[in-house]
Amino acid sequence: MCRSSFFLFDRDAPESEVPKSKNRERPIPTHYTWGYEFEWYYPESLVRAQWAKVDATQLFGPSKGASAFYPALHDAGGPESPSKTKAAQDIVNKSGELSTDEQILLWTKGPAGEDLRALIDEIGRIIATATGRG
Repeated sequence: MCRSSFFLFDRDAPESEVPKSKNRERPIPTHYTWGYEFEWYYPESLVRAQWAKVDATQLFGPSKGASAFYPALHDAGGPESPSKTKAAQDIVNKSGELSTDEQILLWTKGPAGEDLRALIDEIGRIIATATGRG
């Protein structure tokens, strides 16, 4: 395995719980998503564009990220069983359509933005250390 490995995991637990260790005692830097799953990082405007019938105020309300994304999406008016792969591909493809202000908010707003910034900083430190620049 590469000496500069880095594991990024879904939390798969409520924010109030410590996620289960998935790297089994390996001394590899690990980061868990702030929310239950990666999907909670989707920009709200792209979720609205992807699923027009979703009540985004309900989906991205105060408990955002506390549970699994797709059941919460369904409860907010979205489909019951969307293709996770297709949804992710569509959202990534549409991300280039975000305005500069939306992109800035994505990387800075709320728990997802704060976590993304911390994650990028953490990866930067690992790269700097691995290349002798840290």
